[in-house]
Amino acid sequence: MCLFIGAGFTQLSAQSDNKAISSWDEVNWFVDVYCGDVWTDVIQGYGSVHFVVKFKKGEVIWERTNSNMTATGLSGESFKYIEQDLIPHSSIIYPVLYDAELKYQLIGDQGHHYLGVLRVRVIHLGGSDVEFEFTPIRNKCL
Repeated sequence: MCLFIGAGFTQLSAQSDNKAISSWDEVNWFVDVYCGDVWTDVIQGYGSVHFVVKFKKGEVIWERTNSNMTATGLSGESFKYIEQDLIPHSSIIYPVLYDAELKYQLIGDQGHHYLGVLRVRVIHLGGSDVEFEFTPIRNKCL
């Protein structure tokens, strides 16, 4: 299961004060969808993600993401993708840049509705190179 492949990360920085920084990024993504152990579809999409990052004394405290995109399954069904997450950054230790469980909804125009949780880790490999790790936590077919 993969989500947010090709995500463009915006460089965010903060001085020593407390503040929040808002950013929009464009993402390409796909996700294999399972109902129980049965694979049902691959859904892919493109769209915008809004990030708000909160700093305290120059350190990242949390990140909030909001996504509302459209996607298409191999079956031809069109989906609305919705994600809203609040991600604490207290457990992130370099070289891990990002480690969070993301909750998403996929609502199809032919009646399919999926809820899922996906763990996403982004690991710094040096320079501008990063590696994405995606681990499915759970998926529910409604």
